[in-house]
Amino acid sequence: MTEAQHSLTVGLADAADQVGLTYDYLQRHWRRMVDEEGFPQPYKGNAPGAHPRWLRAPLIAWMERRSGASPSVPVTQLDRAGTAANDVEGDHVAVKSDVVDELLTAAGGG
Repeated sequence: MTEAQHSLTVGLADAADQVGLTYDYLQRHWRRMVDEEGFPQPYKGNAPGAHPRWLRAPLIAWMERRSGASPSVPVTQLDRAGTAANDVEGDHVAVKSDVVDELLTAAGGG
C-alpha cells in the first residue's frame, strides 16, 4: 500500500477518533453498528480476529448524516448499504465529550 493510499484509510483507533467514539466502544460494537446504524463496512479485515480498515470518506459521510450536517463528502457505493438506517433518535452511543461540544458549537447551540 502506498503512502497516499494509506492516508485514505484508517484502522480501528483512527476510525474511532474520526467518528468521535472511544476505541473500546468501536472495537466491541462496529459490527452491530454496520447492521443497525448504517456504519460503513470496513473494506478490509472484517473477519473475526482481523484488523479492520475503513476508507475515510464513508466515515465522514456517516458522521455528517448522524449530525444532520450537509455532506462534504459524497456518499459512495461503499457506503450505500446502511443509508436507510440513519434514524438515530433514542440512539445511545459513547461519544467523546469534545466531539459533542464541537457539534453543538457548529449547530449554533454551544
